[in-house]
Amino acid sequence: MKFIPITHPARDAARFDALLDRSGGPDACWTWQGKEDGQGYGRFRLWCGVDVQANRFAYALATGSDPGDLFVCHKCDNPPCCNPRHLFLGTQADNVSDMIAKGRARHIGERNGAAKLTTCDLEAIRANICEGRANVDIAREHGVTHHVISRIRRGRSWRNENTSGMRRGNGRERAEL
Repeated sequence: MKFIPITHPARDAARFDALLDRSGGPDACWTWQGKEDGQGYGRFRLWCGVDVQANRFAYALATGSDPGDLFVCHKCDNPPCCNPRHLFLGTQADNVSDMIAKGRARHIGERNGAAKLTTCDLEAIRANICEGRANVDIAREHGVTHHVISRIRRGRSWRNENTSGMRRGNGRERAEL
């Protein structure tokens, strides 16, 4: 993340404020009405010509401090929201943990639209791994590459599904029975 160079704070704050919809009140989302990026986050051009994320600028205005290398995360999970009451600082790991805890991780297991395996397939694959079968043989049976099976064996793929009985390691051990 980069430093927010606020060179004309009064001008920037007035222009920024004009692009917020605060009609829901102080506890509601203050929706950004200006330019957005492709993911729905607001973009704001400072007086000095630098583009910044609107939520980062909102945080900087409200707290008087630049978020620096930290993420400005949303408690409300609404990307165009700029209400400082809905924003908090965190690392990328904090942001990902928050996403998973709130059930917004879209690419997990069967819910991934590109998934070739089902949870039932996964159970069969893990049983085959416990039996000591080779990745290549398991892969051929399930119509995937041996790399997919290796990633399952090592806990790199489908790891959010039940992994009871599987040990983490270099992928060469057998699962505990």
